[in-house]
Amino acid sequence: MAESPVTIPPGDFVVDSSGVLGSDETRLESEIKELRSNTGLNLFAIFVDEFSNPDQADQWAAEVANQKGLGSADSILVVATETRQAYFAGAEGGPIAKADTEIYSSQISPALSEKNWAGAVEGAIAGMRSVEGGGSPDGSSSGGGFLTVVLAIGAVAVVGFLFLSRRSKKKTAQLGQSQGQHPGQYGAPAPQQQLVPLDKLRLQADQLLVAADDS
Repeated sequence: MAESPVTIPPGDFVVDSSGVLGSDETRLESEIKELRSNTGLNLFAIFVDEFSNPDQADQWAAEVANQKGLGSADSILVVATETRQAYFAGAEGGPIAKADTEIYSSQISPALSEKNWAGAVEGAIAGMRSVEGGGSPDGSSSGGGFLTVVLAIGAVAVVGFLFLSRRSKKKTAQLGQSQGQHPGQYGAPAPQQQLVPLDKLRLQADQLLVAADDS
C-alpha cells in the first residue's frame, strides 16, 4: 500500500505503518530516547509498504524531515518494506551527515537484506553512537588514542626511573664527599646516608608505572 510522506506524531520516534516491528517498536522507542539522552543525537525511523508522492526514497525522506522540522542533531531512516527501498541521512551540517552513507552500508543495509527491520534501526543507533564516540561507523575504533595513552604511561615510568636513579647517584656522591672530609674543613662530616638498592629502585619504578596506568 503506497503512502505519501507521513507526519510523525509529537513525542514519537518510530512510525510503523507497515506493521513489521510488532512488539519491537516500544523497545526501539526506548533505545532512541536513550541515544538522545546519552549523546544529544536523535533518530526518526519510519516503515511503510511503499513510497509515493514522491516515490524516490531520498525525496520521500526529505519531505518527512521538512514536515517534522528536523534539526541538526536529527537523523532519519525510512524503509519501504514491500519495494525494498530505504534511505538514511543525518541533517546537513550535523555530526552524522559525513558518516551517514557508511552507517547505512555497514550497519543498516545488512539487516535490511535479511528483513531484520528492528536490526536496521538498531544498526542506525549503533552507528550514530560510534560516530559520536569518535569511532568508525562500523563499530571499530581508532587505535591512536590507546597508543597515546600507552606512550604517556611509558614516558611517566621512564621519567620516574631516571629520577630515582639520579637521586640515588646524588646520594652516593654526597656520601663519598662526607666520607672524604676531615674535622675542621666544613664542620663535622655529614651523617652517613644509606644507599637505595637497584632492585628497590626497579620496584619503585614498577609502582610508578602501575599508578600511571591506573590514572
